[in-house]
Amino acid sequence: RERDSAISVLVNREKVQQAQKMEAVGQLAGGVAHDFTTLLMVIQLNCSMVKARLAADDQLHGRLMEVGDAVEQASRLTRQLQAFSRSQTLERKVLDLSKQVRDVEVMLQRLLGEKVKIVLRFEGGPLRASLDPNQILQVLLNLAVNARDAMPYGGRLTIGVTREELAAPETSTMPPAKPGSYVVLSVGDDGSGMDERTQARIFEPFFSGREEGIGLGLATVYGIVVQSDGFIRVSSATGRGTTFRIYFPEVRAAPEAEEAGSAADAPAAQQLPSRARILLVEDDAAVRGTVRALLDAFDLEVVETENGEEAVQRYENLSVPPDLLLTDIVMPGMSGWELAERLKRAQPGLRVLYASGYAESEMMEGRTLGPLEAYLRKPFDMIDLRNTLEQLLGLDPDELTESTEVDRPASEAVEVP
Repeated sequence: RERDSAISVLVNREKVQQAQKMEAVGQLAGGVAHDFTTLLMVIQLNCSMVKARLAADDQLHGRLMEVGDAVEQASRLTRQLQAFSRSQTLERKVLDLSKQVRDVEVMLQRLLGEKVKIVLRFEGGPLRASLDPNQILQVLLNLAVNARDAMPYGGRLTIGVTREELAAPETSTMPPAKPGSYVVLSVGDDGSGMDERTQARIFEPFFSGREEGIGLGLATVYGIVVQSDGFIRVSSATGRGTTFRIYFPEVRAAPEAEEAGSAADAPAAQQLPSRARILLVEDDAAVRGTVRALLDAFDLEVVETENGEEAVQRYENLSVPPDLLLTDIVMPGMSGWELAERLKRAQPGLRVLYASGYAESEMMEGRTLGPLEAYLRKPFDMIDLRNTLEQLLGLDPDELTESTEVDRPASEAVEVP
């Protein structure tokens, strides 16, 4: 009994250390993704500006299209890194997980080909969890592709959805699990399997057991599951296949109805007003210069600064207040959120466009954007920027806010911390 207890302590310690290692790698991956996004944005915006100046039949259009395609592929890689680091946007709803799997069975079969047979095994009754349907689809696709690659000569992919109650004794050996009721999504294959050394690293970004793999598929799965308050258990042995068991906290509620709406419900974009005044705040010099060049091309009047403190000082010295604040969110010192709140106290009708290389879910911090605010995720292109500016600058603050006073009162100053 003492020996079993000692072994259990060692196993738990190893699992905790592995979880801590994945957390550290996730933070590193998120930081790399953010910095890489900044570089992609400079490339994309400059590419857009050059393309806009070329004649329609210029041969360089094709080259610029290839650059744009490469940027899009690189952007997808950064989104996968952000999925692993749990810094992506999730739009969670209460879903019947069994129904979600049934709905994508045909798609999965086409992806796997005729050599792989799909077998579905569901426990009776609806099994619900709070999940993002698009991200769960990504999880299923990534696991299916992983299974297909492990079965080059064909085989069987078994997908199940069951309910499982976890008690305290069980969860003590399954960090970060907590006691409670879980919906369990299992995806198993009868392929080549993995040894213990490979299993210990499969969720690390850029680790792949195949020469042609880039090693982000299972890292993406890991990030989505953890961000959805779930956890993963893997059982595998060389030559005996692999089964992933994904645990999501069960929700005892009815599925949420799909929201009705269409593009027609969105506010129509307006033309950019000539010489509208923009206060641009961006700490990266390359991004700031590129965005400034775009705003100049849009015939907008631009005041550019590199941080929040400088922006407040420039604002106080402006003879005419800006129509819109375009600010990065994560900056040294004062954040974009703090800057906007400070300026809006002096100018309630100020429109604000926030931009960040991080995902919106990580940046919002419980905030809700107002009717005169918008969010752009980097890297955005020239069209995204122009359309968003057109919509914001076309809004009438008198109709959308209680305060109709746009000009800064002479007695009110904006304090710098």
